[in-house]
Amino acid sequence: MNGTDSDDEPDDESAAALDDTGALAAVAALESHGVEAGGSAPVVRHGIDIVSIGRIADLLAEFGASFRSRAFTDAERAYCEGKGEPAQHYAARWAAKEAFCKVLAEESPAISLDSVEVVRDATGPRLALESPAAETLAASLEQQGIDLDAVAIDVSLSHDRSVGYAVGSVTVVGIENGFRCDRPTDGTTDI
Repeated sequence: MNGTDSDDEPDDESAAALDDTGALAAVAALESHGVEAGGSAPVVRHGIDIVSIGRIADLLAEFGASFRSRAFTDAERAYCEGKGEPAQHYAARWAAKEAFCKVLAEESPAISLDSVEVVRDATGPRLALESPAAETLAASLEQQGIDLDAVAIDVSLSHDRSVGYAVGSVTVVGIENGFRCDRPTDGTTDI
């Protein structure tokens, strides 16, 4: 066969090229976050969550300030409340927090959602982790042989009021222990 049929399995050379491309992309992602990958193969974990904006709007209406303060940081609340449709911004952040939980090794980690903050800056959204989220991530990565200082975490948010859903996606790319990057430590983990 000539390899053009969709039912064909890729030959070893094609499979290696695909693997190399993915590995190169992961190493590039690490290096863009200041992590020196060296010769180690990257490890990738990905979590995604979708949430109904209406469900979050209902929780906001029913539980008000209690729900907001348990699930969102002061900065997240200020950001969302400053928008014309706060519920969709809360929903996107909720989805990102749930997506973060899905990258952890534990099936249902016991972390408070306000310990995972979606920070918005000039480069887009990123995560800032407080205790216990930072410790839970570190323990989860350690189980996989990865040091927290050798990871890059990307977050992506999307919401569409017309379809009523928000999506959060979190990707963690790391390398095995023995490699590290220098990051300032001030009590939070900005990734």
